[in-house]
Order: sequence, then C-alpha cells, then structure tokens
Amino acid sequence: MKKHYSFFLAFAFMTLTLATTDLKAQVSGMPEGYLTDFPVISTAANPVWYNMMTSNYPLPAQEQRKNRYMYWDGTTLGSEKLDAGITAEIQQDKYMWRLEQAPASNDATHKYVYVVSKVDNQQITFFDAGTTNPPVTMSAQGIQLKMGTSQELKDLAKFTNEVPVPGQFYLENESVSPTISLLNIGGSTAFIPIWFNAYPSTTKSSGWFFYPAVSSGVEIVKNDILNAYPSPFNNQIQIDSKLRNLEKVEIYNIQGAKVLSVSINPYKLNTSDLVPGLYMVKAYADGNIYSTKLMKASAN
Repeated sequence: MKKHYSFFLAFAFMTLTLATTDLKAQVSGMPEGYLTDFPVISTAANPVWYNMMTSNYPLPAQEQRKNRYMYWDGTTLGSEKLDAGITAEIQQDKYMWRLEQAPASNDATHKYVYVVSKVDNQQITFFDAGTTNPPVTMSAQGIQLKMGTSQELKDLAKFTNEVPVPGQFYLENESVSPTISLLNIGGSTAFIPIWFNAYPSTTKSSGWFFYPAVSSGVEIVKNDILNAYPSPFNNQIQIDSKLRNLEKVEIYNIQGAKVLSVSINPYKLNTSDLVPGLYMVKAYADGNIYSTKLMKASAN
C-alpha cells in the first residue's frame, strides 16, 4: 500500500511540475500581474479600472504585436507596445478601461459587457465600413460584447493553431453573427483595434489580458484645499492663480465620470455645457492633485 501511495505522490508531483513548466513557457516574456479570473464588472459610481493588453507571443513574426496595450486619448483609439508593462510613472487615464454590465444575462462562463474608457466615459462600438476587418470606434453608447475565455474557443474548435493560457479572454461582437468577430489588434504598421473575422484562424491578438490599473504616486489627492470659485457656479470656474505650475484641471460628476478636462490655460474653465449639480474639481500641479467640491446652480 505504501508503495502505491508513494507512486501516486510522485506521479502527482511530476504532473504538477510539468503543468507549471508548460504554463511558464507559454507566458514567457509577458509582463506580470494579469488576472486569471474574470475582471470585475463595475459602475461609473464605483469604477474598477484595468489596462487591456493583447499579445502574439511567442511567434517571431508577430513581435510587433506583442504586449500591445489598448488606449483611447479622446481622439485616437490605438495601441502601444510596452514590453515591461505599464508602470506607475507612465500610468495615464488613456490606458484605463472598465467593464460595465450590458443587458444580456451573464452565466457561469460568459459575461456581457460594455468596455468603457476612463478618459471621457466613451464606449467601444462597431462601425461597419464594408471592409473585411472593420475598425473599432468609440461612442457615448457602445455595443454589448460577449466575454469568455480563449480556452473556450479552443475547446469549441473555433481555432486549432494556438494554445490559450489562463487569463486570456475574448470579446466578441455578436451583432455580426453568424461569423465570429472578435476585438483584435491588427495592421502591419499602425496596430489599431479592429473587428477581426476570426473563424477559423483566431490569433493571440484576439485574446485580451486584464491588468489592474497601476496606482501612481501622483494620485495623492489633497482633498478640500483647492481654492476654486464661485460656488455655486454658472458658466465659469476660476482656479486660484497662486497654485503654481498648474498642468491640468478635471471635473467629475457625481457618478464619477469625467465631464471636463482642460490643460491649456486651466485657471479659467468654461462650464456652460455642464448640467446643474454637484461636481468634484481636481487640479494637477507640482506632482500633486488638489481637489474640492463645487455646485453648479440651477437654471433660472
């Protein structure tokens, strides 16, 4: 009996060792820190932010698609190759995304989500340009995406030439069914997000990894000491000119969504487009963030 027990333990250890080695080989060269479970679905009021990365490891021909982080800066939707990952020093809103619950019901293996940018609360959407791999666009109301593991697509024989790893997820645009259309990084030079008609040649650039957003040392908010006025305000907010080296000012609504960002002469802000209500004002200066709450007056 002892002999059999010892054999079982040795076999289990060998299996575990091989599995661990195999996993390490598959993720070799990728930045550390990505999730292996589904990322959290959150709300604008209580957001949970992630950096989204796609990777075509380990094929040498796909080196330029390796470790590509998706970004939206309010004007351009693209990707940047950051082999070491996103550090606190380079963390910016443009890299940050959250998942919001979409109308369809989740189950044990799938989530239905909107993908939302931190920059301006815009969402990933679909524009059919009549091309094979149409571009991805951003809008105030995005499209519902089906989210699952890349391993699932492998198990369903949707593709056969690549091996997914734990933590790799797909985001499918089901509005173009029956073809399978996945969020992908494509192109030979621009490497922009596209909708890729993936069947039957799904690539690793159609698999996404979610990294919890990095907290920067700059994000030490000095609450309620920013001198901004008047309160209540109407069509303009004045920032105290004694706050030197002011880089930018941002305004957030009560739901936590950014509604205004000014980086050129940010001492005076035009707030005529804001609706009445309570706002958080953040001013970035000398490596600190100063904040205060202001009320916009109701229209007469």
